[in-house]
Amino acid sequence: MDSINENELLSANKKLAFQVQQKENRVAKLALDNKKLVCQNDENEKCIEELKNINKVLMFHYQKNKKCNEELTIANKELLIKNKEKEKKSVMTANDK
Repeated sequence: MDSINENELLSANKKLAFQVQQKENRVAKLALDNKKLVCQNDENEKCIEELKNINKVLMFHYQKNKKCNEELTIANKELLIKNKEKEKKSVMTANDK
């Protein structure tokens, strides 16, 4: 009877050892997956910082272009006013003849 119990215990022990090994393998795989995710996260954070810097540069150029556009709009309005004044003068000069 002792030998049957011993064999059963050995068999159960082997099964448990196998299950433990499988779980350890899963843990090792999860640890590797976690390392990969940490690396990806670090890369993403670096990319985000680069994108923020690019965005700052783009915003600077946008503001600069916006200011130039405003100045051009004012200059165009002034030119339109001058052209209208010239037209009036030329019409008045033509009417005087």
